[in-house]
Amino acid sequence: MSKGFFGEITSRSSWARYGLRVADEDDRLKAYTQDICCRPLCTLTSLGTFVFLKSDSAIAQLFIHKDLGYLLCPELEALINSGDFVIEKNEKKLSYSDLEFHGSIVLHMNSEIKVYSGNILMPDHPRDNDFETVLLKENKPTNLPLNTFFLSSSAESVYIPEDYVGFVSDRNSNTPYIQMTYPALPFISHANAPYIGPKNIFQGNITFENVMVEQNPLFAGMKQSELYLRKLSRKSSYTKESRYNNQSGADKSKI
Repeated sequence: MSKGFFGEITSRSSWARYGLRVADEDDRLKAYTQDICCRPLCTLTSLGTFVFLKSDSAIAQLFIHKDLGYLLCPELEALINSGDFVIEKNEKKLSYSDLEFHGSIVLHMNSEIKVYSGNILMPDHPRDNDFETVLLKENKPTNLPLNTFFLSSSAESVYIPEDYVGFVSDRNSNTPYIQMTYPALPFISHANAPYIGPKNIFQGNITFENVMVEQNPLFAGMKQSELYLRKLSRKSSYTKESRYNNQSGADKSKI
């Protein structure tokens, strides 16, 4: 990479949905003050799942950045008011005043989740019983055992402008501010594939990969994550849609 750029390696969404997390551990990848040529060191972690993995599996992706700045609330408000950035819930288009903010736009958990059954997951041969569908309710708690891996989705659907990309924050229950303003979140959320493509690539509800770390219950509508927007260096000209385009809930892997 040329001077002035730095890299970030994350899991691909399809593999993240099997509970596999990839991260870069090589500081040279982020050394934007100098030219870099390296084979970066990565880690591969399973979030409690058993997965059959071939040696040539393309489980990671490389992002190149100039900076990590995110849009502030006034900029988000302008995009929403102009109609370029659309967020819907229950088929209703939300205005800026309808949204909840905590650092950025708060996303809430949809009522349907998919809970990992404990099978050895075979990407080439998925089975119906790899995940069990569980329906959450707003006023009745659902408890899952510690270390349970499950897929969820945002209750909101998003349509991100073509010259921006979305980013959903990692979530754990040890952030003091969250414990002050929300019930302690009992799961680590979306630690795998955090970037959300613009609307020419992806539209719909965002899938999250989660693992239980506390015994607190789950509810439909509870806080899931925050959605940030980052401006691309130029408008996306990529024309191939995501295989998860127009998903309306927690979608299992499609590889």
